Amino acid sequence: MNRYIRVTNLPRTTTDDQLTEFFGQFGEVINAYVNLKASGKLKGFVTFRTEEVAKALIERKDKLKLEGNKLTIKASLPKKEKHISNEIFVNNLSIEITDDQLAEFFSTFGEVKEACVVRDVSGQSRSSGFVTFSTREVAQALFEREDALELEGNKLNIKALLPKNEKHISNEIFVNNLPTEITDNQLVEFFNTFGEVQEACVIRGASGQSRGFGFVTFSTREVAKGLIEREDTLELEGNKLTIEASLFKNEKHISNEIFVNNLPIETTDDQLAEFFSTFGEVKKACVVREASGQSRGFGFVTFSTREVAKGLIEREDTLELEGKKLRINVSIPKDVRHISKKVFVKNLPNETTDDQLAEFFGTFGEVQKAYVIRDATGQSRGFGFVTFVNVETAMTVVKRKEPLTFGESELFIEASRPKTETNKHTGVKNTSSHNAKTSFNPKR
Repeated sequence: MNRYIRVTNLPRTTTDDQLTEFFGQFGEVINAYVNLKASGKLKGFVTFRTEEVAKALIERKDKLKLEGNKLTIKASLPKKEKHISNEIFVNNLSIEITDDQLAEFFSTFGEVKEACVVRDVSGQSRSSGFVTFSTREVAQALFEREDALELEGNKLNIKALLPKNEKHISNEIFVNNLPTEITDNQLVEFFNTFGEVQEACVIRGASGQSRGFGFVTFSTREVAKGLIEREDTLELEGNKLTIEASLFKNEKHISNEIFVNNLPIETTDDQLAEFFSTFGEVKKACVVREASGQSRGFGFVTFSTREVAKGLIEREDTLELEGKKLRINVSIPKDVRHISKKVFVKNLPNETTDDQLAEFFGTFGEVQKAYVIRDATGQSRGFGFVTFVNVETAMTVVKRKEPLTFGESELFIEASRPKTETNKHTGVKNTSSHNAKTSFNPKR
């Protein structure tokens, strides 16, 4: 017998605090939390101060009721018996926390190999992160602590992660670096040689152009697992493919935000919010658009709770909006949303020099390098690149809501991606930040 119980048949509205309050009448509760299943049902886990309280509840002959629901209570494995890797997941971080600060904080408990704050597509912290230690003993000790750690006034929620070779792999894979001309049927045909394919989908923009990645669903998870664990690299029409477990079923990456692809072109922010509000409270909904205002066929929806997002991501049926089948994911996959220290700047005045470009963007942060692209005669082509000392500055510039004005020209700015990810810069103006409008006259 141990101090841990598992509770099922909870009311769907049950919160962590309500679970703590309810079971607190039977004995001191150390920790309590609810978890939403893919089926939409809640299960809860409660840790008591003593084994006696847990034992008494498990052995009760009458069933406890919570808001009319008869609860089923069973013993749960103690934390120390669960296999834990050397990595932990940390939630409820202050949004200002950087990777270095996260590493510094946890280094007081043991040697930190790596620390990473999870960020959304704009570079904004999602208030969670991962810390990898040199040994699993440090991770396990932190996971089993009964008191809550605090970082800059925030009480941290720490969870253990399974070793990589034991993480749950579904029957779906994410495939990156696809040739742009590949169709859904060709993707099916290629992967059918490894096992029966149920569905394959190339992700496309509003124009119908392939975005270079897609998803393949097999009849069994064994086929997906075999492809993910291959040591050699598969090639399709000369492109070396990157294959990963699909983020759809990978719980650790799920926040309260979802990425929605294949939206009808005419869908507005309000219509997107209204559609998804039937599943839970929507805090924000945004259709991503070109500089011209044209929808790019995808967007983001942020809910009040992570559970609503998780429920939608794990749905087995496909949602439809105005006749279009939606693809819902946690966010844009990591390889696609990469933002480096370099930004692409378009619509520069012809007389702009490298030094003037560096001086202008130096007002946002230290510039490592800036140069204007020129033709064979030395004439400016109207665009250039700026590399900052750190990625945070680049993200600040890229995610601005208001445009930058250089001389009399309004600039178009976007993140510069590796050559393997983009064929050319589109000149799409980014539309997310909080800085005021800035102007600069290169003729001074």
